[in-house]
Amino acid sequence: MRLTLINPPHTAIGSRVPGEVSPPLGLLAIGGPLIDAGHDVSLINADIAPMRLPEIAARLLVLAPEVFSPGIWWSGFRMNLSGSEVQHLHINS
Repeated sequence: MRLTLINPPHTAIGSRVPGEVSPPLGLLAIGGPLIDAGHDVSLINADIAPMRLPEIAARLLVLAPEVFSPGIWWSGFRMNLSGSEVQHLHINS
């Protein structure tokens, strides 16, 4: 199965310290066993740039996962769509 895990952009002060990037340990802990089980797992680390919703959606369309999941929920961003529904995602930026 093709899965994509998403590390969303964080707005906390600790994640905005110049030169400091924390890896998405929770998503890596989930992704590793999925890879070991034979799944095709990708990660969108949207916190590094940080990426905006249109960029995340565009990356999802390219990866075309069967299932995707954000690492956490954050204010102003809702992702409860299946992989096939993301093709119908309309974004107002």
